[in-house]
Amino acid sequence: MNSTLEDTGDTNLNNPLGEIDSNGDGISDTDAIALGLDPNDPDGDTDDDTASDVIETGSDPGNPLPVDSDGDGVIDALEAGTSATDASVASGLKLSSGDTVTITAAGDIVLSLLV
Repeated sequence: MNSTLEDTGDTNLNNPLGEIDSNGDGISDTDAIALGLDPNDPDGDTDDDTASDVIETGSDPGNPLPVDSDGDGVIDALEAGTSATDASVASGLKLSSGDTVTITAAGDIVLSLLV
């Protein structure tokens, strides 16, 4: 699902300031990178969970805000599937190597760490 607006006249409502938006999802590349999203993801769904990055950053592409439904410190746009609403799982954490980490915990005890 790609939530975008249509162009109207000379103003692109997805990108009214004319900022670079490589995948056309309405979130500028600058904002996408700041949020840890992939500005080149062809369907605008960095975590491939069928909910677009636009929806998972508050539905306002002009003012994307990180949404963290489960309060685990990882925004929904980076957590695929049910882990976005399960506070015992933090997935989609990117390492400097480009790999991602998933941490499963019970309270303050880490149960697993997958790279």
